[in-house]
Amino acid sequence: MRHSIRTIKEVVRTGVLITLSALLLASCSSTPSTPVGKTLSPQRATSRPYTIRGVKYRPQRHYEYRQEGVASYYGVRDGFHGKKTATGEKFNTHSLTAAHKTVPLPCMLLVTNLDNGRSLKVKANDRGPFVRGRIIDVSEKAAQLLGFYRKGTARVRVESLVRDSLALNQQPSRRPQIHLAKGPSVRKGYFRNVKKFVPKLRRRIVQPPIRRRYRQGERLILASASTPVPRRRPNRIMSKA
Repeated sequence: MRHSIRTIKEVVRTGVLITLSALLLASCSSTPSTPVGKTLSPQRATSRPYTIRGVKYRPQRHYEYRQEGVASYYGVRDGFHGKKTATGEKFNTHSLTAAHKTVPLPCMLLVTNLDNGRSLKVKANDRGPFVRGRIIDVSEKAAQLLGFYRKGTARVRVESLVRDSLALNQQPSRRPQIHLAKGPSVRKGYFRNVKKFVPKLRRRIVQPPIRRRYRQGERLILASASTPVPRRRPNRIMSKA
C-alpha cells in the first residue's frame, strides 16, 4: 500500500515538472530574443514585421549593425522624390538619407565605399531596397558624394552609429510653441501676429446696444444708439405786423 502511494506521488511530481517546463519553453519562444550587451531601440510602427512580395522581414530591436554588400540609390528617376518614407517624412533626394530593410528607424548609418574608401553619414528613414543581393539604398546626393552615381551600384560596408542614433531619437518633436509677450523686445513680432486676428474677433463679437437718454419736449426717452436723435427746433417768435 505504501509503495503504491509513493509511486503515485512520483508520477504526479513528474507530471507537474513536465507541465512547468513546457510552459516555460512556450513563454520563451513567444517573446523575441534580444542579444546580450546590445542597445535597444524604441519600439514604433516601423519595428513591426512586414511582408513585401511574399518575403517576410523582421526589423531588429537593437541599433548595433555591420554588414558588407551592394548599395544602390533611388530618387527622381524612380519617382520617389517628394513621397512619404516609412517614418512619415517626405523623401528628398538632395538630402543624405537611406533605406534599409531591418535596421531600426530612424537611425544613423556610416556607409563606406570599398572601391574608393569614401565614407558618409546617412540617416535611415525608409525601408528597402527590395532587390535581391542589395543591402541599402541611398539618396542621389549620397551616391554622388560616395562616388558611384554614374555606375549605379557599389560594394559598401554599412555600420550603425549607436550614439548618433540615440541622440536622433531623443530630439523633441517640432511643435508650434506659444510665447507670451513680455517687454518691448517681443512687441513687434507679437503684435504683428495679433493684428491679423483683431478684425476677425471684431466681426464675431456682438456688442450690446448702447442706450442713452435725451429729452424730447417734456418727456424723457430711453433709446438705443441706432435710433436717430431728433433735433430741437428753435422757438420762433412771430412778430405781429
